[in-house]
Amino acid sequence: MIADGPREGVKGDLMKVQETRAAIEAVDWDCELVRIYSDHNLGCNRRIRTGISEVFQHVDELVVLEDDCVPEVSFFDFTKTLLERYRADGRVMAISGNCFLNPVPDTAPGQNHYFSKFMHCWGW
Repeated sequence: MIADGPREGVKGDLMKVQETRAAIEAVDWDCELVRIYSDHNLGCNRRIRTGISEVFQHVDELVVLEDDCVPEVSFFDFTKTLLERYRADGRVMAISGNCFLNPVPDTAPGQNHYFSKFMHCWGW
């Protein structure tokens, strides 16, 4: 869990940060949860960059969900399967669980994904 600190001078921000962190502490499913919290506000761009860099000091791979994402349960199997399949493939920079294309591009038989030069940041 990467979280920014409250914004200075923004009424109610400290309370929202505290409520969010309390919700994280309530996670009760079987997982290793690493908490990387900032005491002061770094801003979205800097917090994401510094947070992800710190996470990669602990793990080789990660799944990123923005704070406004609620994934389907299948998202986790999807990302796990594709991480395993494309782990050593230098052509793949990221795996995204989101698709804004309509219609969805054709895929090979039995394949539930496609390759794109675009990367989405909602579930990657």
